[in-house]
Amino acid sequence: MLHAEELGVTLYAGFLDAKSAFDVVWTGSLLRRLNAAGIQGPDWLVIKSLHEGASSAVKWKGEISDKFNISQGVRQGGVLSTLEYKEFVNPLLHLLSDSGAGSKIGTIDCCAPTCADDITVLADSPEKLQLLLNIVHNYSIQEQYQLQPTKCSVMVFNNKGPVNHTWYLGKEPIPMPDVQKPGLVFQPSIQMCRIPGKRLMH
Repeated sequence: MLHAEELGVTLYAGFLDAKSAFDVVWTGSLLRRLNAAGIQGPDWLVIKSLHEGASSAVKWKGEISDKFNISQGVRQGGVLSTLEYKEFVNPLLHLLSDSGAGSKIGTIDCCAPTCADDITVLADSPEKLQLLLNIVHNYSIQEQYQLQPTKCSVMVFNNKGPVNHTWYLGKEPIPMPDVQKPGLVFQPSIQMCRIPGKRLMH
């Protein structure tokens, strides 16, 4: 955002939310991704055994429910879960980068800043942002997980006028909310400005 501001160019950002992302990871696809990434032999078999025949139970007010089988997903809070999810979503990041539609800082591709299941796509035009959103949507269908358009958002940074554009995930429009963060004011058509008397905490 700051790089775009320094250059005086408009930056289009899509903030994406997957529904229960860790819970709906397709196990078969995950295991293939891990194998392709070089996790093979005994290490791969150990991870495979963690997902096969897995079960869980719910504890509530001192009572424990009957066990139920888990046929998909990675465990919330599991030691390997974040790393597994990163490997699961990594092909999507390659697709976004290979499209050539994302933003760059010099020659460095920065089209999809990502932390586990939190993905942002960045572009320098409305059309390129829609292309990136289409790639994400198609990947979600292929890998059998669901994006939530109403919990996603698009923001336009350093724009010179009103934004008269609608972006979509599939056929669903993505909202453009007004948002205020500590120390900064964000609006759909945004010039970043400091709020007097407040500091941005890192």
